[in-house]
Amino acid sequence: MNDRLETTRRELEVEKLKEDQVLAADEQTVFRALSARGNYLAQDRIDLIFAAKEVCRFMSAPTEASQLALKRMGRYLLGHKRVVYKYPFQR
Repeated sequence: MNDRLETTRRELEVEKLKEDQVLAADEQTVFRALSARGNYLAQDRIDLIFAAKEVCRFMSAPTEASQLALKRMGRYLLGHKRVVYKYPFQR
């Protein structure tokens, strides 16, 4: 039963991606600038590396779905403004 439900969800996501529209030229410029900034921040933030890489994959042709992913990354950054790494002493 769960497998069928997961398959249906995946099919719906694939259909949404097929209908995805490319952003307007001015929105593409903003998308590229913000995704590049996210990529720059990911150099020091381990928690952002994967998300920034995935958003940057769409730099050549930004879509509405990629813009939503960028917004999600931005909301994550608003909630997690600072990351502290602790390296305890090892003997």
